[in-house]
Amino acid sequence: MVDKIKFMIDNSYISDKHYQDFKEIRQSSQTIRNLILKNQFEKVDSLPLKIIPLLKDLREKENTSMKEVLIELEG
Repeated sequence: MVDKIKFMIDNSYISDKHYQDFKEIRQSSQTIRNLILKNQFEKVDSLPLKIIPLLKDLREKENTSMKEVLIELEG
């Protein structure tokens, strides 16, 4: 998604203020993925309790960022 946002910025469809948000979303996604992979090798019972809030936060940030991009594209 970061590459798609970069493409839209490069072609002046949207402003560059969204780029950092999507980089943060990508980083959060990678962190969550890595925690899940780690849990596959080392079963930690408390890990799901840590991942759930991270996923909720990620969902909220992604929804907000996507809405902002859509608003800018419509405007």
